[in-house]
Amino acid sequence: MQETLQIYLLGSPQIFIGEQAVTGWPSRAAEAVIAYVVSAETPTPRSKLVDLIWPDSNPKQAQANLRTILTKIRKLLGDYFAIDRQTIGLRSDMPVWIDSVELAQAITATATLEQLASAVDLYRASFLFGLELRGGYTFEEWLIIKREQLERLVVNALQRLANSYLQIGNYQLSERFAARWVALDAYSEDAMRNLLWSQLRLGRRNEVLQRYAAFAQLLSDELGIDPASTTQAVADRARHMTQLGAHNLPPARTPFVGRSAELERLLARL
Repeated sequence: MQETLQIYLLGSPQIFIGEQAVTGWPSRAAEAVIAYVVSAETPTPRSKLVDLIWPDSNPKQAQANLRTILTKIRKLLGDYFAIDRQTIGLRSDMPVWIDSVELAQAITATATLEQLASAVDLYRASFLFGLELRGGYTFEEWLIIKREQLERLVVNALQRLANSYLQIGNYQLSERFAARWVALDAYSEDAMRNLLWSQLRLGRRNEVLQRYAAFAQLLSDELGIDPASTTQAVADRARHMTQLGAHNLPPARTPFVGRSAELERLLARL
């Protein structure tokens, strides 16, 4: 049985065949070529790769650079790629797993909370973290868009996870996902309120006040604004709270995705 080619593009690029790491790539351009090709839905023309990676290079030199990379791909990963004189792509008859593709396919409107949690756990860091190409500004433009698309998917999934677990009273998990949400969207008041409420329900009053103060300072320094009244209300609750008991409200029938007003009214009653 052919072992699975595993390609990790979320974070620093890593490639495995089975459990064996594939190393020895000649340049960051080689990593860029592989990342672009495996992210495409159809085989990629060689001419597209030349224009993408070496936009200002002498055409003959750029084509030579690409041939060197394709020779290396044939040597290390030849069983998994279909390479001809015109295009390069993954073979459809070979087992291949790509973390960024898996993540994008898993985060759907119908995904369960468990499926969403597994998907966001794939997000080690931004797509091709740390990869920079000298002179490859066309590739950089594609990379920026790709990173933003994947990050937005993850943020939306974290929002659903954090809101849902807060609503059903699993404050450890709501805190976990809200913290990741804040890390990706530091100015989001929705994310910060979720995190503050989660920590307040876990009895960490001082931490709530410290975190709120830091958030208020961030908004003031960077945006020249104060936190929204609904965010301030969480800090006010923490300041006046001596003991927070368990609420007796029944769980809602549906998660509070896109229903921040309802969530705020519910939490205000806790």
